[in-house]
Amino acid sequence: MNTYYKFAPNVFLAKCEEKHERGEEILVTTKYGKENACIVFNLIAEKSGFYYYSIVRADGFNVQEWARQRAERRHEWALSAAQKSDEYFQKSNKHRDFLSLGEPIKVGHHSERGHRKMIDDAWNNMGKSVELSDKAAEHERVAKYWEKRAETINLSMPESIDFYEHKLEQAKEYHEGVMSGKYPRSHSYALTYAKKEVNELQKNMIWLKSYGEMKNKNILVLAGIKFRSDEIEQELAKGNKFIVKWKTIWEICYSQAQRQYYAIKVYTSEDSYVSKGRFYFVNASRANEMIGSEILID
Repeated sequence: MNTYYKFAPNVFLAKCEEKHERGEEILVTTKYGKENACIVFNLIAEKSGFYYYSIVRADGFNVQEWARQRAERRHEWALSAAQKSDEYFQKSNKHRDFLSLGEPIKVGHHSERGHRKMIDDAWNNMGKSVELSDKAAEHERVAKYWEKRAETINLSMPESIDFYEHKLEQAKEYHEGVMSGKYPRSHSYALTYAKKEVNELQKNMIWLKSYGEMKNKNILVLAGIKFRSDEIEQELAKGNKFIVKWKTIWEICYSQAQRQYYAIKVYTSEDSYVSKGRFYFVNASRANEMIGSEILID
């Protein structure tokens, strides 16, 4: 089983028991047991019988997308809370015309019970309105926080390599300056912290460059098979969006966020469709015939 391994802040590697090819799609399991399809990039380390690979989610989901979704969810909650707050406010003013007169409660009169209920309802509904209004404001505050996080340059953005190269040069220059005395040591651990910053940024650069190299080569590994992007596009133009390989059928998908193709396993047979090492493309109709059931669509 492949699991996540924290390599640096906001950067997780795949900890694997077996070797994998660059561009290969693998399943990585979270500590909660959820499996995510991920694309392998570079082998970062080999230690104690495990292989550590840099990866990205095959569906394009990354830190920015996660932050955007949380912001959208908070905006929805804020809108819902604001609407409910307004509803309770309207309810609190249901008997406004009468209560605004300041009419005293006639104790013992047949109107006493109704009068007290009007006051209690107005008070309770106004309290709920204020409570929901505060909740709406809090949801909006948190939404703005996640919107800001969604715009942050981080390691899930391969185009941020220039930014991190600049940060690394700055960190190296500062570290050398602290060593030489160019920059004063503000505390006894100033040099240690400066070196730690350089080390963290160097780790980040390893990940970023491995990602960028893979993107630039325009080579894909789908279902463990290497393709050029134009080969995949030609097959898709023919309507062939499935790859048949030995006992498995894979569906070709496209990630808008990562701007590249990836494949997911959609069916495994007990019998082989083709000999090992061979494969071919088919459309949904042909794939369904092979499976014996109408479960796939174009």
